[in-house]
Amino acid sequence: MIKAKTFIQALHLVCFEVKKAKSFLKDKRLTQIEKTILQCHLHLRDNQNQEVIDQLTSLKASDSYVEAQRLLILGCAENNLCHYQLAQDFLNKSVELMKDHETPRFEYIAWNNLYIIALNQKNLSAMEEAINQIKKINLDSDSAKISLLRATFTFNMMKGNMQEATKIMPKLDFVKEKMSEHQRISFLIDKFVFFIKNDQFQACEETLVEMKKFRKFQLSANYNFMKQLLAHLMRNEALYVDNSDYEAFPVLFHQIKVIQCLEEGEITQADIHWKNLFKDAPQIYGHELFDYKGDKCLFSLCLAKHQKISNVNKIIKMDLPQNKEEALLKLLQESETPLHQGLIYELLWDDPLQKKSDLNKLAQLVVSLRNKTGLDIKFKKNCYFIAIQVQVQKKSS
Repeated sequence: MIKAKTFIQALHLVCFEVKKAKSFLKDKRLTQIEKTILQCHLHLRDNQNQEVIDQLTSLKASDSYVEAQRLLILGCAENNLCHYQLAQDFLNKSVELMKDHETPRFEYIAWNNLYIIALNQKNLSAMEEAINQIKKINLDSDSAKISLLRATFTFNMMKGNMQEATKIMPKLDFVKEKMSEHQRISFLIDKFVFFIKNDQFQACEETLVEMKKFRKFQLSANYNFMKQLLAHLMRNEALYVDNSDYEAFPVLFHQIKVIQCLEEGEITQADIHWKNLFKDAPQIYGHELFDYKGDKCLFSLCLAKHQKISNVNKIIKMDLPQNKEEALLKLLQESETPLHQGLIYELLWDDPLQKKSDLNKLAQLVVSLRNKTGLDIKFKKNCYFIAIQVQVQKKSS
């Protein structure tokens, strides 16, 4: 470790005085691999994760402290790119090497990243392990102490221990002025999730108003996602999705597109986006269409709002008569909920509803069925239903 004394000095400056840290890139006392690691620390600050991976993957340091730093930076970069297994492997190796050195700041960075990985994978035992390890470290900065408090809050919330999470929230509110902008935004997201889990939707809207103070975040995919889906959940506001907003966030994109397609009755398109979600996380998005197995969240609430899952699956799989009027009658009689005109059209004509002439064709079919059967077929919010059935359901409930 004595060999790396100048390197250690440069690394500590990276956290606090970037300009001074950069001066060490020309210091002849540093080895080439130490300079590369130092440069990659700076790349990481600028979110240049792939650059870090390209420069460090093929290297290996003989000094254990230097090697621990190489693995740490690689782990952070892979975590930022959501390559969780790779990140976890690098970080665990880094932590093991750090045991031989007094490096509390970097041990904290490693364990905090391991916590984030566990959080994203919803691994409660790994989250708890990371929190316990962070508690053993002598944290010397307000930022690290706040991050530990936030991690404890999130862990209790995900564990379903809302009573404990409720106790911690005022403590976080008390120190929020000491938070960095990134921490403040992350805390607001945590609050939003907490209120969603407790069906406190008005508080969710108030949290979004707080988020608007951070202009950079206000323009982000996360903010657009939360704002649009919450308004849709509370007030049935239409969803307008700009694909370019979500280029770096495919999960958010496919989630909001599933809800938008359901709103418009485009079940085939909803299925395409669901399959993309299933491919990335089959433990959360089941093989069956709309078989959501994850935690309660804004997406799950909007999903439930649009359909009784069993009913939609039953309707999609139903064998229908060839005659269009008979098929429409069967759909309306056997559905437990009003059916969106887009879904009806797609099931009857095996093609997405796209043009005004398609709407007219379906409307004419409904008029014909209404005249022949005398049924009171209603149309409301782009959905068709038989009025008598709805009334009976209301009485029975």
